[in-house]
Amino acid sequence: MNILGIEFRKFVVVGAGGTGSYLLPMLVRYLNSVNDGSIDLTICDGDKYDEGNMNRQEFAHSRMGRNKADVQVEMYQRKFPELSITAVSEYLGVDNIENVIQDRTVVFCCVDNHFCRNIISKHCQKLDNALLISGGNEEFDGNVQAFCRLNGVNMNNPIEVRHPEIERTQDGDRSEMSCEELAQLPSGGQIIFTNATSANIMCNLFFGYVCGSKDIEKVDDIFFDIRIAKTARIVNGSIE
Repeated sequence: MNILGIEFRKFVVVGAGGTGSYLLPMLVRYLNSVNDGSIDLTICDGDKYDEGNMNRQEFAHSRMGRNKADVQVEMYQRKFPELSITAVSEYLGVDNIENVIQDRTVVFCCVDNHFCRNIISKHCQKLDNALLISGGNEEFDGNVQAFCRLNGVNMNNPIEVRHPEIERTQDGDRSEMSCEELAQLPSGGQIIFTNATSANIMCNLFFGYVCGSKDIEKVDDIFFDIRIAKTARIVNGSIE
């Protein structure tokens, strides 16, 4: 797939929960429609589906208690057998990120912690070519950013430059946490409509890069608030 003159073949979705489980139906169907046999999709998540996920995450009730990445891969591999889809059934961390995200990868970051956002951004800055689409949200509002690097040159600022709180985070590395520590992490405070909005905007922003839309790399952030049905683009620091 050509993105701003560079051929990308690998796609990685990090997080298959609230946002990721609504991004995947759109992304997988689109990738299947343009697949020439060389596109590869990886879904990465170390978490398992539980009863608390039923109100806002897309998965079959019969898959309760199973790893989220495994469940999503099984579902979409059945629907689209010609598309290469692989599960990484562990959290993305400093020890495995190089194996998951390589050069010429489009990364969809759908996680709910800044630590993972930060290490993904830092890793993408080391690659010659990478496109990172990162989405996050609270209960009713959220924002989506893109970072693009082509031929060793940053096309725009990394996401932590625009959002310093990502780099200053005290979040722990989930890939190194015990089961007891993971169980204490907050998982509430979000609703299905906000997750779905974040997923839609992430796909819209990605497609803008695929289309080579004019000055797409100058879009710093896209903010949204579902309570007032408002979306705003931040382009070169100015609100549109």
